[in-house]
Amino acid sequence: MKSKLTALVVAIATSLSPSIALAQIESPTISGEILVIDPYYGYPGEPCNQRRRGYQDIMQGFSIPVKDGSGNILAVIDVPPGVNEDTGTETDGEQSFVFCVVSIPETQLPYSDFYVFDLGRRGEIVNSYQQLEEDNWQLVLSVGGNR
Repeated sequence: MKSKLTALVVAIATSLSPSIALAQIESPTISGEILVIDPYYGYPGEPCNQRRRGYQDIMQGFSIPVKDGSGNILAVIDVPPGVNEDTGTETDGEQSFVFCVVSIPETQLPYSDFYVFDLGRRGEIVNSYQQLEEDNWQLVLSVGGNR
């Protein structure tokens, strides 16, 4: 109901003045995680094994430029190195079968109709403001096999 009310306020404000409409829209804060689904033996809670085939660029930490629909950079999210998470399926007696979870830290973004998350050689993810709002501003991505 709140989003419908906000949309109504924005629609009315837009008809009065575009600058009033922009003042009514909050700057969202996004966060989330990237799951590197390439299980291996390791210790939960420790840094991910950065020598895993093909995922070093994500596991070691990286930056995600966030652009608007026109290609203007709105923000750059500095993503820290990943941490092992237990899959809960196997153990070799000492180590658990783990996969890597990379947290996307909370980052405030200016309003845009569309957001383009540039993941470098892995491509771009495009979401509308409405899509991200429906997902509670949580961006959850995965690379590798199935979880």
